[in-house]
Amino acid sequence: MAIKHHYRQSIWKDAIPMWLLWMIPFLFHLLLFAIYDVTTKK
Repeated sequence: MAIKHHYRQSIWKDAIPMWLLWMIPFLFHLLLFAIYDVTTKK
């Protein structure tokens, strides 16, 4: 059971590259900025 869990965890880590983890906050802030920009221009 523990081995299967570790195996599943390693697959999950391989599926998400490190650069993607760094990009997520950047994209999130970009999205918030875009929403703020649209709502203030009305």
